[in-house]
Amino acid sequence: MAIRTSNQPSYDKIFQIKNAGTDTIAKTAVIPAHRGLLIVATATNSTFTFTNLDGTTCDMTFITGNFILPIQIRSYTYTGTQTTVSIYGLY
Repeated sequence: MAIRTSNQPSYDKIFQIKNAGTDTIAKTAVIPAHRGLLIVATATNSTFTFTNLDGTTCDMTFITGNFILPIQIRSYTYTGTQTTVSIYGLY
């Protein structure tokens, strides 16, 4: 019998949204379907603005560390270069 990874807390796929200094998916572009975000920050005070699926926005400032956020966003933006943060979509 094969093992399935279909439980809601698990994620089967991961894709890059932003890899440190490179925007894999451009700022303000629509992000593909996902169920969560993995944020990897190597410096404190990295602020991003996430646009929710309903068009509202939320500013989030990250400290050093790894974070899994069970949220879905439409797009993201930031000011400055933000070379210390990587964002991955989880599905």
